[in-house]
Amino acid sequence: MFARLSVSFAFALIPTAFAMAQDSALPKPAEVKALAAYPETLALGSDDSSAQVIVTGTRLDGKLVDLTHAVKFRIVDGKSARVSETGRVLPSANGTTELIATYGDKSVRVPLKVERIGEDLPINFANHVVPVFTKLGCNSGGCHGKQSGQNG
Repeated sequence: MFARLSVSFAFALIPTAFAMAQDSALPKPAEVKALAAYPETLALGSDDSSAQVIVTGTRLDGKLVDLTHAVKFRIVDGKSARVSETGRVLPSANGTTELIATYGDKSVRVPLKVERIGEDLPINFANHVVPVFTKLGCNSGGCHGKQSGQNG
């Protein structure tokens, strides 16, 4: 009895799962009326900087759809930065350029400024040392995270 009920329930979910899969399918480029990128401008200020660009398409019916993994990214000058297929931007050289994301015949341009590449920047305790302590477990109470320190 329980097995029949489970099988019946599973078959009842198939149309729902199919409908959800159809809703999450990417629209055809002709069904997208505009693209928007976030952030709208990029500034990378050191060798360690990076940024993730998210591209949203507005469909003809007004609904928004995430197209980040479907667009083609490109850096205009090809030397100030590099961009992955998924929209991760990494600096290469100082300069000002644009990132272009294209989906079909639609595109969006994002101004990009890269500076301070190759400069030795001061070490920041919160950004450079604390992550190492956290990864190694050294900021717990049994190590360097004790309120009274290491008693010496």
